[in-house]
Amino acid sequence: MDNARFIGLSLSGCIMDIAKGLIDEQDVKCIVAGTCWPLDDVDHLLNQYKKLEWISCYEMAKEILLRFIKQGKIIQPRLLGLPYLNIAYGRWAFQGHLEDLKKGKF
Repeated sequence: MDNARFIGLSLSGCIMDIAKGLIDEQDVKCIVAGTCWPLDDVDHLLNQYKKLEWISCYEMAKEILLRFIKQGKIIQPRLLGLPYLNIAYGRWAFQGHLEDLKKGKF
């Protein structure tokens, strides 16, 4: 049974939170990212985040990202020509609030 309850809204920020132990990886349903990177070109993405966002936790963040990609937990609406979700109110949402996020109510 899947008990994951969080949906991440920022690829770099959410992976960093998990790497730093702020959010348990098992509690994450998926990350709906605003990024638009082909996941088969993950090296370029890693090089970008390594310089700033993940400088203090790069190896752990890299492992988590690669695991999430393999598990299909990274969703990038912009790759499909769709809008991405707003992170103005934070980078984590509860699974039950996804519809509110899509409607701009959260």
